[in-house]
Amino acid sequence: SAEEVDFVSALAATASLALEESSRAQSEHLLRESEERFSKAFHTSPVNITIVRLSDKKFIEANDAFVRWFGLRREDILGRDSQELGIWANLEDRVKFLADLERNGSVREVECRLRTSLGSVHTIVQSADIIEINREPHMLVIGLDISQRKHAEAELLRTLAREKELGQLRSNFVSMISHEFRT
Repeated sequence: SAEEVDFVSALAATASLALEESSRAQSEHLLRESEERFSKAFHTSPVNITIVRLSDKKFIEANDAFVRWFGLRREDILGRDSQELGIWANLEDRVKFLADLERNGSVREVECRLRTSLGSVHTIVQSADIIEINREPHMLVIGLDISQRKHAEAELLRTLAREKELGQLRSNFVSMISHEFRT
């Protein structure tokens, strides 16, 4: 009968709504878990990580490693841009980094010279991606301070150059002594 068809249709619609609600609740739960994992990884990472709004280049989030490295309180960093904070040792490098990021959507392992709030300049290898937060583009920037490695490399090159010079002096000395003995 028509009443039975209406009843079955209503029952099917109710079951469908219940399944959708269950699926939505499970999706929301998975999303919250994913956000929590990202948040923990973001804040506990030993490398510098920041999130910057693309439109005005202002920091909206900075992890503990970046806050420690830069040397200001988080509240003094957020809401300001890297130019205001004087982070880039060379502003032309900043312009190029941002242009490459906006053109390609990501940049990988770019060596940058960045300055802390105390003025010391460090070599940082940075990678960045454009991500979307609340339907607005942002930059996720990850940086690793390689200043100590660069210093060690420079010291090793100086030591090798000195060793080469000493080897040449030794060779010249032996050659001269050998010539003197022959004469």
